[in-house]
Amino acid sequence: MKVDVDTWLKSGEFRLSGGLECFPPRFEPGPKNWVPKMKIFIIWRIRIPLPSQRTAEDFDQDLDLAFFVDWNMNSDWEKNEQVINSSLNLKRFFPNNYPCLEIWYLTWFKVPEASTFTAHCGGLEFFKEKLWTRGVLSYCDPDASANGESVFGEVEDYQISYFEVIKKKGKNDHH
Repeated sequence: MKVDVDTWLKSGEFRLSGGLECFPPRFEPGPKNWVPKMKIFIIWRIRIPLPSQRTAEDFDQDLDLAFFVDWNMNSDWEKNEQVINSSLNLKRFFPNNYPCLEIWYLTWFKVPEASTFTAHCGGLEFFKEKLWTRGVLSYCDPDASANGESVFGEVEDYQISYFEVIKKKGKNDHH
């Protein structure tokens, strides 16, 4: 699946190039291999079954979207590991007579340098580490915890690889 990024950056309109024949999971955390300074685009797919049975008042509050990366690899989700905090209101889509309502929402962040990783790499020429990511979609809870402690919502985990080329320190390196 490819996203028309230029259109999104210019107008905020999310458009797939090539149509809608391929549906991602609820959100797709970009490529599975991340490198420093890379932009990671996350597509959130929000599916609401039987929207004809819901009213606009059911969606008075915002849906809150949060994405976390366990950068320090301690298997503990911390608030400072949050890279996306966004919200949207779906009230304008109701009432409607669709059999199912699907909303696609695009967010992004930039992968940081791996200064915390490179400290334990020694003189390797490259570094690759597996990291866990977590997406949290909650209703009316802008401070949703990465531990899944939200009023109402959903939590999903994905594993990615962080890859960085590191200059090898050798005998001939001069400072």
